[in-house]
This record gives sequence, C-alpha cells and structure tokens, in this order.
Amino acid sequence: MTLSNTSRLTAILSTIAVTIIIGIMACPSRSGSNSSNGMLLSVEVTAPSSTVALGTTQQLTAVGNYSGGTTADLTALAQWSSSDEAVGTVSTDVSSRGLVSGLGLGSTTITANFKGMSGTLTLAVSRVLASIEVTPTNPQIALGTSEQFAATGTYVDGTTADLTTQVQWESSGEGASTISNVAGSQGLAQSVGLGDTTITATLEGRSGSTTMTVSNAMLLTVEVTPTNPAIALGTSQQFVATGAFSDGTTQDLSMEVVWSSSDASAQISNLPGTQGLTNSVAVGSATISATLAGVTGATTLTISDATLSSIEVTPSLPEIALGGTQAFAATGIFTDGSVQDMTEQVEWSSSVESTATIGNGAADKGLATSTAMGVTTISATFSGLTGSTTLTVSNATLASIDITPSHPSAALGTTQAFVATGTYTDSTTQDVTDAVTWSTSAPMIATVSNAEGSRGLATTVAVGSTTITATIGDTSGSTVFTVSAAVLVAIAISPDTATLANGTVQQFTALGLLSDGVRQDLTDQVTWSSSNDTIATVSNASGNHGHAIAVSVGNVSISASLAGVSSSATVEVTSATLVSIDIVPFTTSIAKGTQVQFSALGNYSDESTQDITSEVT
Repeated sequence: MTLSNTSRLTAILSTIAVTIIIGIMACPSRSGSNSSNGMLLSVEVTAPSSTVALGTTQQLTAVGNYSGGTTADLTALAQWSSSDEAVGTVSTDVSSRGLVSGLGLGSTTITANFKGMSGTLTLAVSRVLASIEVTPTNPQIALGTSEQFAATGTYVDGTTADLTTQVQWESSGEGASTISNVAGSQGLAQSVGLGDTTITATLEGRSGSTTMTVSNAMLLTVEVTPTNPAIALGTSQQFVATGAFSDGTTQDLSMEVVWSSSDASAQISNLPGTQGLTNSVAVGSATISATLAGVTGATTLTISDATLSSIEVTPSLPEIALGGTQAFAATGIFTDGSVQDMTEQVEWSSSVESTATIGNGAADKGLATSTAMGVTTISATFSGLTGSTTLTVSNATLASIDITPSHPSAALGTTQAFVATGTYTDSTTQDVTDAVTWSTSAPMIATVSNAEGSRGLATTVAVGSTTITATIGDTSGSTVFTVSAAVLVAIAISPDTATLANGTVQQFTALGLLSDGVRQDLTDQVTWSSSNDTIATVSNASGNHGHAIAVSVGNVSISASLAGVSSSATVEVTSATLVSIDIVPFTTSIAKGTQVQFSALGNYSDESTQDITSEVT
C-alpha cells in the first residue's frame, strides 16, 4: 500500500514537471526579461525584402513588442494568413510558419495574429531577372547592311520574356557599327566600318552580349520568297528578301531592300515594321521586286477572284497538359481549290478563356496557353467565316523531358538545332521546345538560344563538350554536345538527281561529311544556288532552305556550298502533267485521339511519280 501511494505521488510530480516544462517552452523568449511580466502592445511583421521573386520563397518574422521596451519572436506562435493566395501563400505548418511562397505576379498582404494583436506586411511578387541572351549569336554581315538583334530575359522562376524594347543597347566598336535605342528600332545595328564589335543589352543590372563581324563581302543575289505565290483578292502576302554574299554567307535583307510592285493590283510596303507586306487590291498579277546596292530579286504574285470558302484549323483535336502551350495554324480554302496560310490574318479566339487563352499579337499569333483543366473551342475568323477545333487541357503532369538529337557532335563554326519532347503522366508526348528554358553548362564552348524563333539552336564557340539542358519547373532533360575541331571535307545532297514536273517543288537536304567521320545535317547552314533560275529556283530563306521550285522545262544544277566545300544535284524539269493522285497509306485504322500522316503521290504523263504532299489541298 505504501508502495502504491509512492507511485501515485511520483506520477503526479512527473505530470507537474512536464506541465512546467511545456509552459516554459511555450513562453516566447524576449530580450532582457520574461514577456509574461509585460503587456503585449503590438505585433510587427518583418522581411528581408518587400519583394519576393516569382517561384521562390522568403521567410517572414513576427515580432511582439511588449511594455517596458522588450520584444519577442512570435513567428512560430502567430497565426499567418495571405490576402491573395493566388499571388502568395504563407505557411502555417509548425516547422515552417511565416515562410511565404511567390505564386503569381502582383501584391498580397501578409498578416500575423497573436492574442488578438495583428501585424501586416504588403509583399510584392515580381519576376527577378537572372540573365539576358542576345541573338543572333556572333553574326557576320556585309558592310552597308544591318542586323536586328533580340534580347531574351530568363528569370529566376525559369520563365523567359522578350526584352528587346526594354534593354539599353550598346555597341563597343562604334567604328564598325552603331545600334539603336530609338522606339520602333531598338536593337537594330547598322554596319559603318569593317571589324568586330560587341553588342550588349543591359537591364536591371544584368547584361548579355554577342560579337558581330562586319565584312567586306559583296552582295551577289537577292532571293524573294515565297516564290510565285497565288492569293485571293482581299488577302495579304508577306515577302522576305534573302541576300547571298561573296563570302558564302546569307542574310535577311527584308528591312533594307527597296520593295516595289509592277502592278497596282498589289501594293507592297516599305514602312518600318511592315516591309515586304503586300496587300491585294485587284485581280491580276504583279512582279514583286527587292533591290539593294544595284542587285534585284523578284517573283510573281498572282491575285485571283477566288473567294474564301472555308478555314481549317490545325492540329485537329489536340490534347495538352495543364501549363502547356499549343501552336495553331489557319489554312484558307478558296473556291478555285487553292489554299493559303492565313495564320497571321485571322482573328483567333478561345470559347473558354478560363481553360486556355490564345494570342493575336505579332509574337504569339495562334499560340494557345492552358490555364485550367477542361475543354475549349479554338476558332479562327476571317471575313465572316470561321474554322475551329477543340483543345483539351488534361490534368496530366510533366514526367520527363527528352532532348534530341542525343549526344551530337558538330564542327566548330556550325550550329545544332535541339528539340525538347515532354512525356506526361498520361503517357502522351508533346513538343515543348518553345516552352522549356534552354541552358548550357559551358557557354564558352557553345551557346543555346531562348529567343523567339530560334529556341534550342546551339551555336558553337570553341572546341570541347558542354551539357545542353531543357527545363520546365522542376523537370529537366539534358544531353552532351561535343564541338570538334573537325573540318568539312564533303557535302552530300539528297536527292542527288531529281525529275520534276514543271510547277512542282522538291526539298533538298545537305549532309556534311567531317574529317573525323561524323555526319552533320547542314541543310540550314549551306548556301543553296541554282545554275539557272529561269528553270528552277532554290531557297536560302529561313525555314525554307533547300526548297526548289521548277519554273520552266530544262536541265539545271542545284548546289550547296559551305566553307569552300560544295556539291551539286542534277534536276530535270519536264513538261509532264498530273494524271492522278494516290494517297498512302491506302487504308488505315487508328485509335481515337491518335493521328496518322498521309502522303500524296502524283502520277504524271511521263510515267514519273512525285511526292506532292505539301502541294495538294
């Protein structure tokens, strides 16, 4: 019995001891004395900065001010809240109270409450600039021409933005070139002398730069693309002028040439920002010319009286993951059976903007951005006609990113285009090349672009190896890119012989054979030429390299040249006419939600067969 009473006494004393310890632990410490001896007068919220970077966190502190001039840290005891959780949330977990996370651009009021007293702090969430990239990388232009540079900012949250009109542009060698900061022409460099100059873009203490070389190369030819297009009355056509120079380089001269039209049925602009844009005002045909330094290139524009009968929006019924983007194209189908790319002319809309928005600006025309799970109708409208398709935004999340080509090797002085493919948790895949943030582990070996129109394009700088990485949020993929000292020894053109019916097209590719045995696709880097442009032309325009068009009956050589090495293919243009079209595969069965690629093969009167997939409607 005595033992039992002793045990009870021990238990009671232990409980009292634990209670005292807990009470001591719960009592906030303060400077100078125990806060229980004073009265809480106010609560103050402090932070290292009143701004937090989007996608990052920052620890806030709640301080209690007591009578008698003492203070206490109340961070772990206060009740935290945010006035706008879409902008920023604040943790209420015991282990991380007061930790605020920046989730969206804007500002939110963070409140800490303790014993009826509250303190507040207005916190701004903004994007913090991490780096600036200047593109194109290390361009070479001819004296008397210009180069338009772009500045792309990468932020600490991994997002990118075009900063061309916001940065301060500088040229280190005013003797070789000048660069504009005037509204409407920011980043436009004018060559004024021979030599190298460093082009630098600066904003918010961050800078990016590249080197531009001004050579004494002479302009040999000017190519106007697209070649011999036909459009309907009331629509427009954007032309591009590409110059080929004596040093083997090519350059976009669209902003420098003088544009002209031979007929009033077509009006072409020379105004800044719209150079080469042609509006059709009457049925007929006009010769569109581009002239610079006495050299002229031309093509024929035909304007028909066809009317728009329908608009097709592609891709059809796409599905993307939340947070992803999808580029749409609009193709106009006219009453005469002709087709025309109208992506830039239509007005885009999304039926449910809370699911996805779609751009109508110069930089994001037809680009849909998902904002929530669901289904929305994407529409393209022109002259009262509308075409549409359905876009589904799923709850799939990005599982991995694959970069292709894998472990490539390229010769110093060339470029390599990378593609990023995202695989999602629902096993679907999507091209995310334009959505990822590209980086290189060794920019002194090779740089990689995040600029609009050239994302994923790596430019070699020196011999060595670097890791190319593509990142979205916490998911990334990478591959090793090797820059070799190998030199180009030969170029193989494919196909090496071709027979084309007059008026048809042929895509040529150029494969470079390097001294180390490596093969490299140089289609976009070689200079293409035709031995007789009156029989067939071949393009050097961006996105159209190696695209040959037969314009009259005869024989012609199509050549590709780079670094003093050249090769050619033989082309015969016949007067054959199209007899029939075969579609392959002839029969097919596919699962709902999947796609199949069809090809059109043209059978001609001379018994030849030609792939006309890109020409048919």
